[in-house]
Amino acid sequence: MQQIFFKLVREDKRDRNRDAALITVTVDEHRKGVPKTPKEAMDRICKAVAKWIEKSKDGAEAYFDNGEDFNIADLADWVEDPNLTLNLMEQDILKLEITIENLFDTVLDDFTFDTNLPRRVEGFGPNDPQDLDADIERD
Repeated sequence: MQQIFFKLVREDKRDRNRDAALITVTVDEHRKGVPKTPKEAMDRICKAVAKWIEKSKDGAEAYFDNGEDFNIADLADWVEDPNLTLNLMEQDILKLEITIENLFDTVLDDFTFDTNLPRRVEGFGPNDPQDLDADIERD
């Protein structure tokens, strides 16, 4: 099995809200014609969702209950639906996982993902591990 990982980000400038959908698509890489890129996977997801909405009661209700605006966050609540699962499998998607995460608006200018944390402490000087006891020192 092969997994395709990607994210979709929504930014609403009116309320400064940002969300990300973290998406994992599982395919059988040994089958011919399976999606290989995030774009191909999303195209297949769209086809599966459209068919699910057109052909199943749950799909149609989900679509109309969301004001005919069915996005990836709405889909996250339905990935276990048996009819949707069958439609995804017809599109060569064996499993679809969607996690919605809120991206907080506060960004620290002086820290990044790659900030070396101990080097931010004044006077920090690493010890050679061989010079340290195995016991944990507590202040």
